[in-house]
Amino acid sequence: MLMIAMAFCSIVLFNSCSEKDDPVTPQPEIVVAYADNIDETVSPGDNFYMYSIGSWWKRAEIPEDDDHYFFLEEVSKKFQQKLEALDNADEHATTMRNHSKELFTNTEADQKRISDALDLVRAAQTREELWTLMGQLAAEGFQMPFGLLSLSHKGVMGVVFAPSLEKNVASAFGKDDDDDDDFNFEDDGGYDCRAIEPILTTNSTRSVAQEKWPMLVKVCQGMGFDPQQAYVVLEDFYQLAVEDLDIEPTEQLEELQAMDYDELQETIEDYILDNLPLCDPETLSQLEAQHGATFDAEKVIDNVGQNYMKYYLCYIFAKNCCTPEMKKRGEADIAELKEAFRERIAANTWLSDASKANVLDKLNAMAVNVSEPDWLAEGLINLSQTKSFFEDVMEVRKTYFNLIKKLYGMNVQQGSFHSLAAFITTITEVNSVYAPNFNSMNIFPAFLMEPLYSEKSSTAVRYAAMTVFGHEMTHGFDTKGAEWDKLGDMNSILASDADAVEFKRRAQLMVDYFNTIEIAPGIFADGEKTLAENIADLGGVELAFQALTTHLRKQGLTGENLKKEQRNFFVAYANYWRNKYNDEYAECQKDNDVHSLSRERVNGIVSNIDAWYELFDVKPGDKLYRAPEDRIHIW
Repeated sequence: MLMIAMAFCSIVLFNSCSEKDDPVTPQPEIVVAYADNIDETVSPGDNFYMYSIGSWWKRAEIPEDDDHYFFLEEVSKKFQQKLEALDNADEHATTMRNHSKELFTNTEADQKRISDALDLVRAAQTREELWTLMGQLAAEGFQMPFGLLSLSHKGVMGVVFAPSLEKNVASAFGKDDDDDDDFNFEDDGGYDCRAIEPILTTNSTRSVAQEKWPMLVKVCQGMGFDPQQAYVVLEDFYQLAVEDLDIEPTEQLEELQAMDYDELQETIEDYILDNLPLCDPETLSQLEAQHGATFDAEKVIDNVGQNYMKYYLCYIFAKNCCTPEMKKRGEADIAELKEAFRERIAANTWLSDASKANVLDKLNAMAVNVSEPDWLAEGLINLSQTKSFFEDVMEVRKTYFNLIKKLYGMNVQQGSFHSLAAFITTITEVNSVYAPNFNSMNIFPAFLMEPLYSEKSSTAVRYAAMTVFGHEMTHGFDTKGAEWDKLGDMNSILASDADAVEFKRRAQLMVDYFNTIEIAPGIFADGEKTLAENIADLGGVELAFQALTTHLRKQGLTGENLKKEQRNFFVAYANYWRNKYNDEYAECQKDNDVHSLSRERVNGIVSNIDAWYELFDVKPGDKLYRAPEDRIHIW
């Protein structure tokens, strides 16, 4: 799952008939895209980025306390403000906030719920009974010493066990000194699909239904899950997700399983009693004195929200911000890009027929999630009947569990988006995601909304906006995506060693080329780190440009009118990356981002596209000129 963020600007094109046109075959008047931003003192062949945005660069000002000015960040701030406004107006979020201001409104019933759970723990006679009970309590909304995710294997959604999450209520007081080495899955690893890949790709420890994990088999039974479709995190996951950990987090599950009866019983009781401050004033006072801090209910809300409410936030955002018409438009655009991809595979000269078949199978099977699926409204939190903050927290956790149960057994096309939205990321961000583990591309609402995407845009500008869709689609076939098959399992789509060798050779050409690009005085791009994103950038532009050209020709555009719109496409693409920055920013981004800098995402891409040379009359001697045999073509 690799993220892309693009800044989209105002639209300036329109269609009308010219008086000089043949009345039988009218041609549109083509207005120059982003004319105010173009700097004609710069040669397109020397620096296409600055040619396309140079006048804007001269007008733009970097804030005094920053090292860059990126339009996308202003868009992101507005989206976050929109989300906060929706959250503040939401009835269930309001219920939780109101209950948090007066905790002890249902004390007797809340305390009984905790005492009943403790009675069950104390009545258990064996470790096996306690293991099963952990599953039952998790299903009722109690936190247990493990976290749960939903991911797919062989195209079917299953459940994944992870190390324990930070206790929701304990987070309101801060951590004790002796908790510093605890692994917090959310803070340290995050629900990152790329990092979770090894869960379902390493042959060992693939399912919990093995001798190694008798505890998790019992937990599954307590939760009502088939252990055959339940998995456990592996050590190599953390090598991808977390650096410099003193403890292998998988050991926490092993240590939990190794506990004797008394220690296990005490551990489960401790997780249950963590909720007691929400319904017992005396316990709350003792903890406040112990930590020297006042209980902060907002921390509990934040913790619960981050761990359990992503799905609900996605729902209220999408339903309020993205219309069915916007979704249809996005889906239609992606269908055009898929067709362009099929045409490119048919014309491909380096793939064997067997590999072409695999690529097409994967492309055709790729799940496409635009904004949110129709049944997103199912499985949402509902706090309309709760009477206390404790009940709110329990209901939110229980709803999270029920969502996992709902997804359990679904095919990847149905379940991929919901797993991403609930457990991995949030569609409220100005991002889009390709998830190799699901073979799904996911276009979040921001890319269907003003100012990022508009019905008012000209044809060329609209297709330039579609480069983000093509980018995510191409991620399914970059150096990482090509290792995953159409079901989201790790089986290479390259059917022969010869294809694999040629693919690697072409990818290395991309690495070598970007390594030669100087991003600041004496500082060069990192072609290896940015390889997957560069392949996706190139594929996204090529797919959108081909789809545009096909569309324009169907509309009857030919000759110079066709070329004007094609030129507008490339200028619009460059303008999406308007970012004024200094050398310090460039160096920092190189060290911390898998994407190339904005300028290189333009210059480094267009210089490999044959049509761009003719459209902008780029000749040998121009700084961006690359001989035809040196231009990189992958997909």
